[in-house]
Amino acid sequence: MENKYYTPTIEEFHVGFEYEELSGTDSEGGEDWSTREIIHSFGAFDEDIDALEDGFIRVKYLDKQDIEELGFKRLNSKILDNILDEYRIPYNDSTNEIISLIIREGRVVISYGYKETPLDKFKTWFAGYIKNKSELKRVLKMLNINA
Repeated sequence: MENKYYTPTIEEFHVGFEYEELSGTDSEGGEDWSTREIIHSFGAFDEDIDALEDGFIRVKYLDKQDIEELGFKRLNSKILDNILDEYRIPYNDSTNEIISLIIREGRVVISYGYKETPLDKFKTWFAGYIKNKSELKRVLKMLNINA
């Protein structure tokens, strides 16, 4: 099974960044991770840096659940004989514009077009790698997409 988590670098931390921190062990002796979000700053205390360096902080790779939590609905698309994961969200209801998000092996393409327009005619706004939900939220905000 592919690893769902990775250890972030200090450069990834920003206000709004979501991560998990090891908080102990659960009742069955397994690891107990608690979700955290940067509200003010990270690294202001030595404990933050120590936890990161010691591997007590992890981030979940971007997955389908994260995308759907941001309001996107999953579709199945057949493009160039490859099945890709495509998600859509309304962009402007009055003009029938939609945002398409396609993800394949970590590469994300965000584009927009009209509901009845073929996907290959959509205008690409972003194409690149997004590792986690926090990064996706930042990209959507830069593109002025309210998800």
